[in-house]
This record gives sequence, C-alpha cells and structure tokens, in this order.
Amino acid sequence: MILQLIFGFNAVLLDVETAFLYGKLEEEIYMEILSGYKEVYQEAESDTVLKLQMAMYGLVQAARQWFKCLSDVLITLGFTPCESDPCLMYRINGKGLCIILMYVDDNLIVGSNMAIEQATEEIKKVFNVMISPEASEYLGCEIKVAKDHTCGWIGQPHLYKNLHHKFSDIVKTQRRTETPNTPGFHVVRNIPNAVYITNKEQKLYRSGVGMLLYLVKHSQPDLSNGTRELSKVMDKAMEGHMKELCRVI
Repeated sequence: MILQLIFGFNAVLLDVETAFLYGKLEEEIYMEILSGYKEVYQEAESDTVLKLQMAMYGLVQAARQWFKCLSDVLITLGFTPCESDPCLMYRINGKGLCIILMYVDDNLIVGSNMAIEQATEEIKKVFNVMISPEASEYLGCEIKVAKDHTCGWIGQPHLYKNLHHKFSDIVKTQRRTETPNTPGFHVVRNIPNAVYITNKEQKLYRSGVGMLLYLVKHSQPDLSNGTRELSKVMDKAMEGHMKELCRVI
C-alpha cells in the first residue's frame, strides 16, 4: 500500500485455483485405495495401493512443492527473489516495475498498470487463476486507498468484532487506561503454588491472545510488547494474566 501511495502504483489480487495440484513430487508416495474403489473396480487386490503422480491436498509437503513450482515459473518469467524475503519477487522491464507477494495461493501484485497486465497474462498461460482488479482485502486485512492515492488505510475490523463478541462482557467493567499494558509488565512462568485459571478460561485466553497476535502482525504493532508477554502462558495463565489480557483488549 505504501508503494501505491508514493508511486501511484496499482494493486491486484491473483488467486490460483487448485494450487497444490501443480506441485511436483520429489519422492515416491503411496496411498491406500479409497473406500468404494474396490467395489466398483473389482480387479484391485487387498494389498494394492496407489502411487501418487502429483502433489495433492492433504500432503504435508504440498504447500512447499507449490511454492517451488510458482517460484520456478516466476524466475523463468524474469522475476528476481528478494534477498530478505523469498516470498517477494520483482521484475523491472520496459513496462515498469512489478512486485509479486506470494502467500500460498493468494498473491498480491503491485506495480504499474502495464507491468501488472503483462505479468498476469503470462501467469494465466501456466496456471488457472482468478484476478481481482482491486486489492481491497488481503490475508484478512481490509485495504482502502483514496482515488487520488494520497492516503490509505489498513485494518482488521473482523477481528475487532470477534474480540467484542468474546470479551465485551468481561472488559466493559475494566477501568480505561492510557497504555495497552501495565508499565513494566513481565510474565514469569512456573511460580510456586500458583493458582491457574480454569480450562474453559484458558481456552478463552488462548483465543484472545491469538487474535491479538494477528492484529500485531498486520495493523496494531503498538500492542506487541504486552501481547508478547501474554503469549508466554498460553497453557498456564493466572488470574492476573487474564486481567492484563482484558486491559490490552
């Protein structure tokens, strides 16, 4: 989004359909015959198995093989991997700058209009894809950019709704504070004779910290210190930790 605002670039979303099926296996993998196959095709013996010819959903290496496949294709098209993040690739040619950010089968493409159009047309020749002409949402983040590209906004309103749904009854009695966490707050584990919250409360605690971690990652870095400390006791939180969680929320 910063590149959009500074250089006036456009951004589109590229979704690869059935992405994992494009991956190529590097080892021999066998699977049991699916239920019903033997009844229809009676030639199968009791000890017969199937040898996979390609990657498929459910394999632990499916995501990795798909990433390698997409990376190889982009490199062939002239894209260069970023040294600090291999999931980001870029290409500069006569059409302009084009940047592709890869996240499994969801890809964000930023650049000049001609460079984006060229890249999407080339990728369409290799994969079955869907193009969203406006990058209004990516990885759970809502994105808004002014028409004149002078300002923009990134937020995660759905997480705020989830936090409100789960914690509104608890936090509405909390005293309002100026900071997201208590100054000097620090979590210490394995305190002797500690009294921990119930399993039900611990589940709620984990859910709350998990949502905060996702907010920290994309739109609320100001919550990082308190959330980092709270994440140390995802299995054995005490009453004080729950209160601190409610303060951050």
